[in-house]
Amino acid sequence: MNRISHLNKTQFDLIVIGGGAVGAGIVRDGALRGLKSLLVDKGDFGSGTSSRTSKIAHGGIRYLEQGEFGLVFESLRERFILEKIAPHLVHPLPFLFPVYDRGPRPLWKIRAGLWLYDLLSLFRNKKRFRVILKEEMLRCIPGLKSEGLKGGGIYYDSQMNDARVVLENILDAKSHGATVLNYVQADQFRSNGRRLVSVVLTDQLYGGSAEVYGGVFVNAGGPWVTEIAEKGGDKRPVRIRMTQGTHLIVPEISKDYAVVVSPEEEDRIFFVIPWHGNTLIGTTDLDFSGDPSDVHPLPEEVNYLLGETRKVFPGLLIKKEDIVSIFSGVRPLLNISGSRPSGVTRRVKIVESPSGMISIAGGKMTTYRSTAEKVVDLVGKRLARTDLGGCSTATEPLYGGRFRTSFPDYRRKNAQRWSDRFQLAHPIVIHLISQYGNRAPEILDRAEKDRMLGEKISPEYANIFAEIHYAMDCEMALTLSDFLRRRTLLALGGLTDPRVLRELSEIMGKKLEWNEERREMEVKNYLKEMNPSEKSLPCC
Repeated sequence: MNRISHLNKTQFDLIVIGGGAVGAGIVRDGALRGLKSLLVDKGDFGSGTSSRTSKIAHGGIRYLEQGEFGLVFESLRERFILEKIAPHLVHPLPFLFPVYDRGPRPLWKIRAGLWLYDLLSLFRNKKRFRVILKEEMLRCIPGLKSEGLKGGGIYYDSQMNDARVVLENILDAKSHGATVLNYVQADQFRSNGRRLVSVVLTDQLYGGSAEVYGGVFVNAGGPWVTEIAEKGGDKRPVRIRMTQGTHLIVPEISKDYAVVVSPEEEDRIFFVIPWHGNTLIGTTDLDFSGDPSDVHPLPEEVNYLLGETRKVFPGLLIKKEDIVSIFSGVRPLLNISGSRPSGVTRRVKIVESPSGMISIAGGKMTTYRSTAEKVVDLVGKRLARTDLGGCSTATEPLYGGRFRTSFPDYRRKNAQRWSDRFQLAHPIVIHLISQYGNRAPEILDRAEKDRMLGEKISPEYANIFAEIHYAMDCEMALTLSDFLRRRTLLALGGLTDPRVLRELSEIMGKKLEWNEERREMEVKNYLKEMNPSEKSLPCC
């Protein structure tokens, strides 16, 4: 397969290195404004930090204690935008903040903080915060520790399918003329003596190379931002502080509410969040100094998350062997020394090197769009392009986010109708609408034309075989892990059935021309990703 040689000597206005949330947001914004744009990532889109978040779009309630009011205000504004442009992927979720007599935060402080949180949201949250007493708190979360419970607060943030938010930015950019390539590495930058003019690209999967020319180069490499800046000839590259975060997915603890956990001996928090019939617990926050490609959960992180969760849910019987899946990621934060990892600011820094490369350091997933807007504004100035339109990404829906009515109305109106028409179980149709939004009919049409494609991939999950074909044909899935970990939620659901994996590998192999060795390697690679260094733990 020759994917990039035809690009040799092509001139682009904008070349983005890195296909995480920020890079995806930048290439989409650039394409929407009329820039001839290219994005490349040496792995899959969002395969680094951006698909390994806590799956929430949030203002950052804990940043209030750090005095980061501007960051919280911006994050809340961006959360509302995401709810509007991708309501199938980002939706409000109530959070409960229990307060205990020996906890690090008294009830008056929670009340004041949640009032300020609502104020910074301009009182646009789904509902205003409330302070509730012990009895109501226990009615909301029956398994919560009652001893010492004073009450707590209820407030709203949003849950997010992070990997598909990244993907839909990529797909929307492509639909507006951008060239987007996964598994293509930026190997060698070239300059005219003063500024960068080109970069040599190498296809990591299929071989082949191409030299492409650019007006402006943007480094959105996340944990690799320093490495890319150095490749671009920067003698004083932007420096970041990497921290590791690990999440567990376990059988259901709380069905309707996310719970804020405040360890007694610390001033940090983490979350216990409903997640597609299971519960997501996380995150940890440890300094990280290794290869970001080789991050994996540490036994002490697992022990910490389970141990602190059991303190809040004393009847919880979940053991390590009950864990459905685990995932770890690396956050590329601003390099501020002296702070604990959880105290490092999540603000973003945009810097331009003498060679003209624009690099982005720091930031958080929720604010990716506003960061992209600032970067593309800067790109327009560097190109002296007075013909560019203004940024429209705050109002233009993402790839599957176009609904004439509200998303709940769209789902309610179509779920039963499509279930009857396509002869698919109601939960399958709900799943397809929730994952693909207004693109769900494209998958349903495939299932109608070939009834085998309407069959479930595995009895335990709502996914159907039409999805894997759609992922290859329309969503640039090139490996088994692409499909299981980022095009769908199957990996997070703990899929490791060898029979199912072999069948999926054969389907992908037939279309992508894999030999038997490659098909076996795909399964082995996926299972390796699902198993961290502590062999007894499943991982994704």
